[in-house]
Amino acid sequence: MDRAGDGADWPEVSPYQETTPGGVEDAVRGQQADLGSVGPYRLLALLGEGGMGQVFYAVHRKLDIERAVKVLVAGRDASKRDIQRFVREARACMRLSHPGIVTVHELGEEDGRFYLAMDLVDGRTLDVVVEDEGGSLSPRQALRWTAQIARALHHAHEQGVIHRDVKPQNILIGNDGRARLLDFGLALDMVSDETRLTMSQGMLGTPAFMAPEQAQGRSDKTGPWTDVYGLGATLMFALTGRPPFDTEVLMRLLSQISRADMPRLRDRLPAVHLDVDTICATALQRVRQRRFRSAEAMAEDIERFLRGDRISVRPVSRLQLEWDALRQNRTTSWLTNGMLVLFGLCYALFFAHYLEKRDFLERLSQLKSRYPTERRAAIRELVGISRPRELLAGVSGHRELLPVVELARLDDVLEVRVAALEAVM
Repeated sequence: MDRAGDGADWPEVSPYQETTPGGVEDAVRGQQADLGSVGPYRLLALLGEGGMGQVFYAVHRKLDIERAVKVLVAGRDASKRDIQRFVREARACMRLSHPGIVTVHELGEEDGRFYLAMDLVDGRTLDVVVEDEGGSLSPRQALRWTAQIARALHHAHEQGVIHRDVKPQNILIGNDGRARLLDFGLALDMVSDETRLTMSQGMLGTPAFMAPEQAQGRSDKTGPWTDVYGLGATLMFALTGRPPFDTEVLMRLLSQISRADMPRLRDRLPAVHLDVDTICATALQRVRQRRFRSAEAMAEDIERFLRGDRISVRPVSRLQLEWDALRQNRTTSWLTNGMLVLFGLCYALFFAHYLEKRDFLERLSQLKSRYPTERRAAIRELVGISRPRELLAGVSGHRELLPVVELARLDDVLEVRVAALEAVM
């Protein structure tokens, strides 16, 4: 499926996924070709492409301004859904103005071909950077870029825009050393009712970096916390070269994200600082209420750690993770709750029976201690209770032969008659 859940090529390439090792400059030098035009832009080099769009290095014909221009691949044959997603991305981005987000300047259409023009930023996507660095980044570098993206996400959230597809391929590391967020094609516009009406209620996002609510197809439960999870998964990728779960079987992957124990960063990097592990684990909490309350809160804790200050979140216990896993699985939760109730009832009945027997045995012991054996036997003969199944004479050997209720009754009768005889004697 595609990232919207209804195609066959969900791992779409980022708009800035480079086609040559050196980025924009090498791509332009390698092609030096006129690839046509769209709107006021001459397309000079292909920078990247995916299942939905192609991104070109382009120059404005009149203003001589360099831009990255994204063109909808299907052109006139584009489906209504593809066009809606393309327009949604442009509208969401054009409302945002932040140094951590690639600025979109223009949305246009020419002869049925939709395009959007954005800033041209020379650089590499985060997944390429991690690969070039041997499969992992240093913790401080990974955290600096994560904090920058968290700040960018918080700005988007304040404007009512939820990205919903945070992953390494959608983070551009510019040659200026700054991280920037790309591709708002799956963004949810919390302001526009029209956007809500056109959104699919199915699975949205890239599977390996999906939050549990996305993996379960609960798009109505997505929000800023969904982007926080995606950023936590991206941080784990930057530090280990792998997302939290990386099986190639899609349904198994979705099941693991929804139900399996979340891998801890320290399980893969035992030497990593506990605070870094805690930051990552908090962002990746299965229960969204336990994640950072906002992307800004995540950025602040990362910045505290980089300054050497104490972070605000505390380590997550294994017991808490197990309890959250049970709560997430509704079937298991019902069975577990039912078993706990049944166990409680059985324990209550057993304890009540135990207290009843203990009370009777205490009374019986007191009665035996008050009267010597010889006198007790004589009194039994006098009152006509000569052989109560050897109840009082051998209680340890025959106690279990009679129900507790009968034992208590006989005890009461004996005690009353003994008291009456003593009064006479």
